[in-house]
Amino acid sequence: MDGPHERSAFKQSDGNEMEYKGVQYDKLSTEDIKGQKFKTMEEAESFYYAYAKVMGFGVRQNYKRLSTITPGKITSLRLVCSAQGQRDVERMTNKKRVRRQKKETRFNCPCLFKVRYLNNIDAYVVVGFITHHTHPLAQAHERCLLTPHRSVQDSHVALATSMQRVSVKPCHTYEYIVNRSGGFQQVGFTIKDLYNKWTRNAEKFY
Repeated sequence: MDGPHERSAFKQSDGNEMEYKGVQYDKLSTEDIKGQKFKTMEEAESFYYAYAKVMGFGVRQNYKRLSTITPGKITSLRLVCSAQGQRDVERMTNKKRVRRQKKETRFNCPCLFKVRYLNNIDAYVVVGFITHHTHPLAQAHERCLLTPHRSVQDSHVALATSMQRVSVKPCHTYEYIVNRSGGFQQVGFTIKDLYNKWTRNAEKFY
């Protein structure tokens, strides 16, 4: 995106291969992205989450700064790989632990994406983009299971609720959604995600 008001430069090509300005996501480098401009913070986040999903890693917010002038306006945001940092040493060495220790998920991964709002051009500019990881990335068939990239839409909950009224269980509704979507990888959430959101929100659809 050479200007903050130009059309989106990232698109999806054949074979589910995502591209940014003609470069496939797995070929993007720091030089390709650093300095790029986004009209809104939402657009910048959408790009990075799409990039992370294609590459096979989760994302979490590490830092956010709000404007002191415009309430609620984000002026700086840093997103990092879910494996950034490391687990608390005290938790790892606690001999009084009753439950089995969870699998290690933090590997001091340096991968990050940082954008900053520049008032003079009214755009969010990428000031940091690191692609290196210190851990294996998820394979293609595993990427749909990464927590940050899973989302159950209200329409799916409404469908599960409607089907429940005619004695169709949520598990069968999920199978229907999978078949209609073209496979598990295309659904965007697991059956447990559907159960959880349906249980929490079904009452508002009755």
